[in-house]
Amino acid sequence: MPARKRNNAPSQRKRGREPTSDHDGDNHHPTNARSGASRDITKRNLPQKISRSESHQKQLIYGSSVLVVAIIAGALWNYLDNTVDPRIVQFWSTMCREAQCARYVNPVRRTLQASRPIRSGEVIAEIPRHLQIWDIDALRNEFVREELLSARHARTGNLLPSGAFLAAYLALQYQDMMLSNVTASKDIEKSILKSYFEALPTGDELVDHPVLWSTEDLASALGQHSRSFGVVVAHKEMVASEYQAFLRASGNFADKISEEDYTIARLWVLTRSFSPGPDICSNEINKEDLPLFEKHVMLDFAKGCHAMVPILDALNHHPEPNVAYQYNADKRAFLITAKRKIPVGFELYDSYGKFSDSHLFAKFGFVNGDGSGHTQASIAFFHRMFDYGMDNEYSHFSKTHHEKNRALLSAQRPSLIRYLQYDDGYVDCITGQEEGDAYKLKELKLQHLMKIANTESRWVVTVGPRRPNSQPVESTEILITEQLPEIDPRRVRLNLLPLIETCRLISVIHTDYDGQAIAYLEQNLETSDFVLEKDNNALEYRTFMCLARLASNALMNVSGGRKVKEEESILATLTREDFGGRNWTAGHVRLGEMQTLQLISGAAFGQMQQWVENLPESIPPEYTVREKSCPP
Repeated sequence: MPARKRNNAPSQRKRGREPTSDHDGDNHHPTNARSGASRDITKRNLPQKISRSESHQKQLIYGSSVLVVAIIAGALWNYLDNTVDPRIVQFWSTMCREAQCARYVNPVRRTLQASRPIRSGEVIAEIPRHLQIWDIDALRNEFVREELLSARHARTGNLLPSGAFLAAYLALQYQDMMLSNVTASKDIEKSILKSYFEALPTGDELVDHPVLWSTEDLASALGQHSRSFGVVVAHKEMVASEYQAFLRASGNFADKISEEDYTIARLWVLTRSFSPGPDICSNEINKEDLPLFEKHVMLDFAKGCHAMVPILDALNHHPEPNVAYQYNADKRAFLITAKRKIPVGFELYDSYGKFSDSHLFAKFGFVNGDGSGHTQASIAFFHRMFDYGMDNEYSHFSKTHHEKNRALLSAQRPSLIRYLQYDDGYVDCITGQEEGDAYKLKELKLQHLMKIANTESRWVVTVGPRRPNSQPVESTEILITEQLPEIDPRRVRLNLLPLIETCRLISVIHTDYDGQAIAYLEQNLETSDFVLEKDNNALEYRTFMCLARLASNALMNVSGGRKVKEEESILATLTREDFGGRNWTAGHVRLGEMQTLQLISGAAFGQMQQWVENLPESIPPEYTVREKSCPP
C-alpha cells in the first residue's frame, strides 16, 4: 500500500521491483531414500556400468543439494528482507481451512498478490460470517453489556460510536486468545481467530500512525492551523475520550485493558473495518436488542456498521482498485472478486472510499503519493473548528447539553474577533462604540460568524485528484511515479463560493446594500442558511482580499515559510531517501494542502486584479484594505 497498509506496518518501500517468493508448495524435490540400496546392487551385478551410474547419482545429489540450499537461502532471505511476514503466511493457511480462498493468490509481506493471471469476475475469496467480528457481536458480549454500555463522552455526554465498543471487545478477545492454548484439532474456529489476532499489526508496527504522534510533532509536520492537523488531533481526542469513558463506566476495565492496548485496538477498527451495508446491519440485530442499542450506542444504520473481515482487511488501497468486495446476504459472507484482469505478481487492491488525503492520513496513516486522492485546505486560520467531517463518530458539540455548546462557542469568540480586526473598507480602525454604525455592524458580523464558525463548508475547500487517471503499480513497495503531483488551474474544478460568502460577511461595511447592511444582518440572525449576496464592486474587492489574506496566512503556517517549489524539492529528496516513511507521508499531505491554498490565494488575487484595473486615480475609501490588523 503505498503507505497504507490497512494498518499494516509502515515499511521502507523501494523504488524498483522487489522479488517475491512463491508459496504454492508444489515444487518439492524429495530425495529417494532407496537410491543408495539400488546403487549397491548395481555395483555388484553390473560392473560395466559402475562409472556411468555413479556419475549420474553424484550429479543428482549435487543438484538436489544446491536446490535445497537455494530454497533455504531464499526462505531465509525473504524472512530477513521482510518480503513475507510469517504471521500472514500462517494466518492465510489457517484461515483458508474454513474460508474459500483461491489457489492463485499468495501472501506477500502483509498483503496478497496474484500467482497467476486472474480474470475479471473471478472469485478470490469468500469469508463466512462466523469468521468475521462485528460491532454487533461486541454489543452482545456479556462484559460489554454489563459494564461498558453506560459509557459517555465526558465533555459532551454523547453516546460512544459502535466502533468504540468493537475496539474494547477486540482488546478483550485479543488477550483471551493470546493466553489460550487453542489448537486446530480442538477448536478450528478459535484456532483461525487466534491466527487472525496474531497477524494483526502490533503497537510497534503502528508507531508511525499519526494518532500515535505527539501533538507537537503533528504541529511541526503539518502546521498547527492546517486542516490535516485538525483532523488528526480530532481522531486523537476521540480515542482518548472513549477510553476515559470506559474507565468511568467500569471499575474493572482498567485492570483488563490499558490505554495503549485500547488505542491499538481502536486503530484496528479505524483502519481495518468494513461496512456490510445498512440493510444487512439492521437485519443482524435482534428486535429485543434494538431499544438497548439505540439507548446506549451511537448507531447509524444509514451508513451501516463495523465488521472486521479477515483476508479482506489485508488488501491495500488505491482509488482505482483491481478487486471489489460485497457482503452476500444469501451466503452470509463477504465475497472478493476481481474487478478487472490482474496480471501475475500484482498485489490485490481494494478502495477504502473517497477520502481526502487529510482524512486518509488521519484514519489510515498513509497516502498514495501519486495525486490520486482529493486534497483539502482550510482558511480558518484564527480559530479552531470543531467540525472535522467525522460524521457521528465524534463531535465536540453535545447532542443534549446545549449550555455546553454555548460555552464552547463563547470560547471561540476571541479567536473569531480576529477575522474582523482588519476593518477593511474604513480609512480608520474601528476602536469602540463611539464609531456608531460601524461598531454596531461589527458586533452583528461577529454573531453571524459564531453561527458558521464550525460549518465545514464555509471554511474548507476540497479539490479533486490532481492525477485522476493514476493507476496502482505492481506492488505498494514500488513508487507509483517519481513526478510529484501538481494542481493544473486550467482543469481543476474549484468551488470557492462558500468561502467567498464567508469573506463577504467578514468584509461587509454599514454603507453596503444601500445602507441597509445592519438591518439585513439583524433580520437574519435566526436564519440558519443565511448568506450575503453580491452587492457592489468595492465589497467584492474587499471580499477577495479577505480570501487571499486568509489563504496566504494559512499557507505560511502549513509551509513554515517555505514556498511550494521549495517544498517540492524537499519531498523529492524524501522520495529518494524515505519512500513510504513517516516524513515522506506527512510531506505529501503537507504538499497537497499547500498546493490547494496556493490555488485559492492565486484565484482570489486574480479576481482582485480585475477590480484594481478599473479603479479611479483617487481610490474611494471603501476600497481600503490592510496588510496588518488593527489593534484589538
